[in-house]
Amino acid sequence: MSISKEYQERIIDLVEVNSVTEVTVLAKTIGIDYRSLSYSLKYGIVPTSRKLINIADYFNVPIEYLLGKTRSEE
Repeated sequence: MSISKEYQERIIDLVEVNSVTEVTVLAKTIGIDYRSLSYSLKYGIVPTSRKLINIADYFNVPIEYLLGKTRSEE
């Protein structure tokens, strides 16, 4: 398990920009458990690669962007 401030900031921004109000609904929609998404938002805990792929696919951003490795969402 790793913790990333960059990842935490990116996931929070994406949730806010997409006007997500219910994290439980978002987690279910993405196909990950609520706890994984909640820990990402609260503590910056980077989930497993499969969950990370699901998050990136849902928000239509590269994994590199989520992890703070690039500045662009494209």
